[in-house]
Amino acid sequence: MRKIAALAGGILLLVLVVAVSCGGVRSPGRTATPEEVAQKYFLAWGAGDFDAMRRLVADPPPDFTDRHRALSSALRVTSVEFVPGPVVRQGDQASVDYEVTRGLFGLGHWSFHAVLRLGRRHGRWQVWWSPGFAR
Repeated sequence: MRKIAALAGGILLLVLVVAVSCGGVRSPGRTATPEEVAQKYFLAWGAGDFDAMRRLVADPPPDFTDRHRALSSALRVTSVEFVPGPVVRQGDQASVDYEVTRGLFGLGHWSFHAVLRLGRRHGRWQVWWSPGFAR
């Protein structure tokens, strides 16, 4: 009988631990900040995860992922590194000046400065992207 009680207590404790940890992970009322969205976008871009980038973009074109893959392939990109500046907020808009350096196979490195634009849409911060912003 003691073994059953101990087992039941252990199972109950395990269920409580899982419930508490899942509740902390989901936090349904919290949305990502523009800083977090920008960081996720740069991390996804650096990893070549264009699908993850697309999920962070407000109204991405259907060929968003294909465009990025085609550009990386055409340039023969071997690496991508970012040096973002601080996020500057102005109401429901934000921007991040950043430097990107792409390693190009057989050619060395190509660096330039650009601006990542973000905005709040439907209560969530998202990247505002258009073909004109892509480089």
